[in-house]
Amino acid sequence: MQPSLSLFIFCINYGTAAEPASDNMPRAVFIDPAAIDLAQQRLADKDPFITASWQALKSFADDSLERQPGAAENYAVPGYYGDNRAEHTRMKRLLDGDASAAYACAAVAVVGHGLSEEQRTRYAQHSANIVRNWSTTNKRVSEHDGRLVMCYNGTAFVFTTGLLRQLPVWTDADDRAMRSWVTEVLAPISSIRNRNNNWAAWGIFTSVACNALLDNEAGLSKDAERLQQIIDEQIEPDGSMPHEIKRGKRGIWYTYFGLAPLTAAIESLRVAGGPDLYHYQPPSKGTIENALDFLFEKGLANPTQWPDKRAHDEQSDWAEKHGAMYTAMGATFQREQWTKSAQAPSLRLQGGLAWMSAPLFLPKKSTLAK
Repeated sequence: MQPSLSLFIFCINYGTAAEPASDNMPRAVFIDPAAIDLAQQRLADKDPFITASWQALKSFADDSLERQPGAAENYAVPGYYGDNRAEHTRMKRLLDGDASAAYACAAVAVVGHGLSEEQRTRYAQHSANIVRNWSTTNKRVSEHDGRLVMCYNGTAFVFTTGLLRQLPVWTDADDRAMRSWVTEVLAPISSIRNRNNNWAAWGIFTSVACNALLDNEAGLSKDAERLQQIIDEQIEPDGSMPHEIKRGKRGIWYTYFGLAPLTAAIESLRVAGGPDLYHYQPPSKGTIENALDFLFEKGLANPTQWPDKRAHDEQSDWAEKHGAMYTAMGATFQREQWTKSAQAPSLRLQGGLAWMSAPLFLPKKSTLAK
């Protein structure tokens, strides 16, 4: 199933697990506070790459300010490969648009570069209004693809809440409503983490985010175990992901669609104070870095080398589709080729809301093309 074009805003691994939340500070959700501080400093220093990323993000947020949220009491999404693709697409775009707008506006408000307090409040309030609409209206998720689409787009509301908690517009009542929605609606559907292929990856991505928001230490511990199992089950020693490759001519795209949430779940877990699984060595010998290498070399850079020769016909402008993840992972693993291949600060990329922006939040020792 193919998600709609989506906004990507991300932070990148700083190399060690983040500190667990103190009694007075909520546990971080995906965005490491240090990444925000560093982005603000780099903007003040007029770093051209970060400045371009900021301008792209702010432009997207500006375009979102008049958007009216449309939360559904029953978020029902028919199967993409069924006989009602038009309704599938309509519902997917509804959630994608609301979640992207909420997240972009919250990120702009938190970073705040060059903005007055009045301007920051406007972005923050708009973001909070969208999240409130969904947390108080949506009661269930249904039909064949409802759970998957809610995981790959709706989880952005959790990341947004992690940012909004830093802003005055977010109230205790807002937080209670969001925690209730996460507990009653979003966390239960993350049970798809127990399936195989990309459904499991998106389920664990959502589960980690939910448990971080709810400050559920036991849940995060179980998530770490399941993440390791998924890496072991889905990645071969050569880095290939058989569940996705078997999708034939869409195999390259589906490999990305499975790998993006896995890497983002690892980042979420790390930022929440859990173990750093980027370098986890599974019994199968297939690591996350192996999988990133396989997709990059045989799928993206040289798609004619992909195991299914039909797949390269589906590939075009891969940097626009996969650039956010590879900029993040290039910095994380210090792989200059990955980072250089994905320099454009494009925001509207494919693949669900896993890595969500042109690289505004980069680590200090990142390798960037000059």
